[in-house]
Amino acid sequence: MFARRDFKAHLKNPDASNQPPIDNDAMQFGQLYRSDAVLDAPGDRPPPMRPERWTGHPGTRAPHLWLTRQGERISTLDLFQHEWILLSESDAWSKYMEQARQALQLSIKHVHIGVDVQPEDLTAFRDAFGISSKGASLVRPDGYVAWRTFDTPSDPRAALEKSLRQASFGKGKD
Repeated sequence: MFARRDFKAHLKNPDASNQPPIDNDAMQFGQLYRSDAVLDAPGDRPPPMRPERWTGHPGTRAPHLWLTRQGERISTLDLFQHEWILLSESDAWSKYMEQARQALQLSIKHVHIGVDVQPEDLTAFRDAFGISSKGASLVRPDGYVAWRTFDTPSDPRAALEKSLRQASFGKGKD
């Protein structure tokens, strides 16, 4: 029989266990990926959480939300399949993304929220990704959040390029 540590302690003595078992959805889908390719992941190893509680934190899977693209209803997860994706409401990030793309020669696309895609609920989108109208979220091709910034950093091009360089393990030009 398979039993996780949290279940084993609970099964032996449910009343004595000071921690309830971790929710199944949290265990299966709420993991936090740690790597040098994930920037700003918390270092204190929090327990798994349900995916909706991570709020787009680097090292977690990008959250699922419904969007409309060219009249079609799609999931945010449909965006993350072939290349790096930079999500932002601010068109200024297109310029920074293009500069970083040229410098690193990586396949990256800016998805302009409100223009390229429309979220069903813009506030829910911001909350789910942990960004403001001026912030950005960088998502790897496998759907994991690599980096995010709540607001525009003082040097957004440099911040994005540095993040991409680290998250891609220095692929592209130096």
